[in-house]
This record gives sequence, structure tokens and C-alpha cells, in this order.
Amino acid sequence: MTKTLLTGGEYIIPDDYTVKRNGNVLIIRPKIKHHTQIAKHCRDCRYLGRGKTLGNYYVERSACLKRQKPNGNYYTAYPMDKACYEFEERVEPRGC
Repeated sequence: MTKTLLTGGEYIIPDDYTVKRNGNVLIIRPKIKHHTQIAKHCRDCRYLGRGKTLGNYYVERSACLKRQKPNGNYYTAYPMDKACYEFEERVEPRGC
């Protein structure tokens, strides 16, 4: 992800995206259509796994391996949590 310094003015974003402000940083991400995501959970996502989620000591917990924090840890994601904007359907091997 690249960061670009914006100057004053108006900007146009696509209709299927939304803007989130975090301090002086704008994050532009796809809109989540909650009525279509309601049946999807982290347990159905290909990025659910085990990873370090806490700061000072190493403990592996259920984590989203796609969403990494700036300090190298991962965001906690439990199987029953609702799907986030990084959701990708898990591909299960057939015949086993």
C-alpha cells in the first residue's frame, strides 16, 4: 500500500468504495454490503490461521493472516466473527 500526500481540493472515489479517516490518514476501501455478508464468517475465509496478536510476548492465537498491524502482529479473528473486507472464500480440496 502506498501513501500519497493529498493537497486541498475535492477528490472522486468509485461508487463501490468508502472512505475511513484514521487521524490524518484516509483509508479508501471497498464498501461492505452487510446484507450479502451476513452469512459469511471468518471460519469460511482462507486467511484464518494462527499468528502472533499481542505485543510483548509470543502467543499464537486465531488471527487474520491478511491483516497485519504496523508492528508485525496480526489482528485477532475468531471463527464466529463476521467477515471483513479482506474476506476470500476458503477453497477446500475435494475427495478427502
